[in-house]
Parts: sequence; structure tokens; C-alpha cells
Amino acid sequence: EATLLMPEGALKLKGPGLQILRSCDGNHTFQQIVDALYKQYQRANLQKIEEDTATFLEQLHERRAVDF
Repeated sequence: EATLLMPEGALKLKGPGLQILRSCDGNHTFQQIVDALYKQYQRANLQKIEEDTATFLEQLHERRAVDF
């Protein structure tokens, strides 16, 4: 578990959200992040993982927590 400090407050992250954010290091592409999540959660639908990851990153971007 980790806490992400943002201009509007803080967000506690754990599980896939934390894994996604940790992978946003400039060395991983979006597809690499999705592939890593799929390897970990193989029972999940790949398209759903892609959509959820994109939505999560867009929400963080809107909150000025990540930039891409």
C-alpha cells in the first residue's frame, strides 16, 4: 500500500493501481503495463484490463497526478 500525494489531496493505492503507478517510470509502455497485469491476472479479460488501465491513468492525469 502507498499514498500518492496530489495537488487536490491524497490517494491510497494498493493492488493493480499501485502496480500500474509504479510502472509509470518512463521505461514501460502502456502495452507492457497491460501485459504485466494480464500475466498476473490471467483469469481477467485482456480487453477489460486495457480499458480499466486506460481509465485509471486518465483519471490520475485529470487529477494532475501523472503526465503522459
